[in-house]
Amino acid sequence: MNQQIAPLILEYRKAHPYKTSTFTRSQEANKLNDENPFAFLLCATVDRMSIAEVVWSTAFELRKALGHLDPTTIAAMNPEDIEPLLPEGLYLRRDSARTIVDCANQVVSRWRGDASRIWATTDVREILARLDDIFGVGRAIASMIINILIRDGKLELPPDQLARVDVKPDTHIRRVFFRTGLSEKESEKAAIDAGRKANPRYPGELDMPAWQIGREYCDPGLPHCGKCPLEKACSKRGLHS
Repeated sequence: MNQQIAPLILEYRKAHPYKTSTFTRSQEANKLNDENPFAFLLCATVDRMSIAEVVWSTAFELRKALGHLDPTTIAAMNPEDIEPLLPEGLYLRRDSARTIVDCANQVVSRWRGDASRIWATTDVREILARLDDIFGVGRAIASMIINILIRDGKLELPPDQLARVDVKPDTHIRRVFFRTGLSEKESEKAAIDAGRKANPRYPGELDMPAWQIGREYCDPGLPHCGKCPLEKACSKRGLHS
């Protein structure tokens, strides 16, 4: 493991804070996601393979189409009716529509209409289990949701629980971890293991900055190595210098 990389990623995190309220180019959409837990949940749970700007416009576009974002009403809808209302560019639209209806059903039936009750605990395993119950949400997305909530100041965890929060091993993070030498393989398991070893106090702390670096500098085809904040310590695995 390249031990120089994690400190540089965390240094980048301090210099480039990122909040949910800056994910899209629409101030209205960002405000909705930041202030409405149900809107946040809908966007976060359909974050699969699409670019962030599209994913995080989901709740805003749905509210615009329906005229509301009422979980009780949405829970009574069919996914087939939701699917054409989703933003263009969102992948896995049919599955995303099922996820949205299931989110609404669970918020209404289990959490008294308040999505924030899902993460109203300091037990990380419990939050992960609750999120994993939603259709289409696995451990990776659940970990991402917890990391975003922590970063946005909406979830505070004691040290022993922070240590249980992993990175979401998406394509950007896997690529950055492998190329820099932080992980030995470009796989989900290798990325999670590397996060735990490199920053055991809170592995998920590496998530957002590594994702940002992956999107902005570590392009899969033509990386911008000369501008990358990890350049001075990067192992450049798989790259020809």
